[in-house]
Amino acid sequence: MILDEMGIEVLDFDANSALLLGSLPFYHRDPFDRMIISQAITRKYKIISVDKKFKLYDCELL
Repeated sequence: MILDEMGIEVLDFDANSALLLGSLPFYHRDPFDRMIISQAITRKYKIISVDKKFKLYDCELL
């Protein structure tokens, strides 16, 4: 698969991320960005973004 060759991991949106998503404050209205934030928090991943609203959440930014 091309993604494997490129070293890209596709993340499933799991139950832990979904539960956290439901409790996140609505600083950010974009549902996909909120999903990224909840995945990053539950998996302890860092996010690369220039979106200033991401700073309002308890996630690590680069």
